Amino acid sequence: IKFVNASIYDIPKKENSYDLILCNEVLEHLNDPNMALNEIFRVSKKYVLVSTPNEPFFRIANILRLKYLKNLGNPPEHLNKWTKNGIIKLLSNYGVLINVKTSTIWNFVLIKKI
Repeated sequence: IKFVNASIYDIPKKENSYDLILCNEVLEHLNDPNMALNEIFRVSKKYVLVSTPNEPFFRIANILRLKYLKNLGNPPEHLNKWTKNGIIKLLSNYGVLINVKTSTIWNFVLIKKI
């Protein structure tokens, strides 16, 4: 497997370069998730797998762990909060949702590029 380390906003690859792109625990950290998703789907040939924290349960779990209490369980580097419905709504603009799984604190979405 060949991995590429690059800015998510400017991936140095041609369109349709990869069969599968993983975007795990990234979107909640970005100022512009749509710009990143545009780039991810540009270089994806077929599939994208995205995972995000499932809010508000992620923050509740942090409070129970006594983490980030002054931020009500929200890590300061998390700029976006994704509920299951919120991430589905966002990602449905980029392709066909093949599979959506949610655990208590995580969302996982497999999207097929159209």
